[in-house]
Amino acid sequence: MRIQGLLSLADLTTEEARGAWKGVRAALLPVGSNEQHGPNLEMSTDSTIAAAIAERLARKFFPRVVLCPPLPYGVSPHHMAFTGTMTLRPETFDAVVMDLASSLAHHGLKSLVIVNGHGGNQAPLAVLNAKLRDQGFKVASLAWFVLGADEAKKTARHSPYNHACEVETSLALALAPQLVRKEKLQPGKVRPLKYPHTDPDSAKVDVPYSFADMTENGALGDARLATKEDGDRIAKAVLDRAAAFLESFLAP
Repeated sequence: MRIQGLLSLADLTTEEARGAWKGVRAALLPVGSNEQHGPNLEMSTDSTIAAAIAERLARKFFPRVVLCPPLPYGVSPHHMAFTGTMTLRPETFDAVVMDLASSLAHHGLKSLVIVNGHGGNQAPLAVLNAKLRDQGFKVASLAWFVLGADEAKKTARHSPYNHACEVETSLALALAPQLVRKEKLQPGKVRPLKYPHTDPDSAKVDVPYSFADMTENGALGDARLATKEDGDRIAKAVLDRAAAFLESFLAP
């Protein structure tokens, strides 16, 4: 049966879902974006990586968690200068995730972990988590670039990084190699930032730069330096830490 070892909501019949539901303690909802990732990576990168992480966690914690289909759009107005990017307004993103959480609650499940793959979703998720908590949900969100920040920093050779760079491309090679255009790997054509103390990797002052302000080709770092081995190391750190959190989160 397709249910064996993984409760993937998209792949279950309603009868199968009903049969498994009593043992489920939380839902995993991957969220990402459809946005430019320079010449190196496909636009679905953030969503695909989030989904890959969420699926691995769903397999590890089967049958205590159910995996929701990924939300493939996020808050990406800062990428709109690059063709093909599609964005939601923060209030739209908020409403969509709230509606999905409400759907789960309708079926009796008010415990939700959002697995985020896109930096632009972080601020909206912080607000959304508080709203969901106030509505009686047990909720958390996690992002690979936060959970694995120390390992990402070891991999980075240039600053800024974490977008279509050696870090993100390494992770893609480890988790979803189909995302990578190996014949197109090139360094980011990074522009100097207008203001001091605003480097995204160590910002002390928050300035809402667009990616067109930061890079000519949409990439940061140097994706030519990416390796699967670096990606495996980052992925292991992220998955181990996420699993330690989930073990506690799922406890009665």
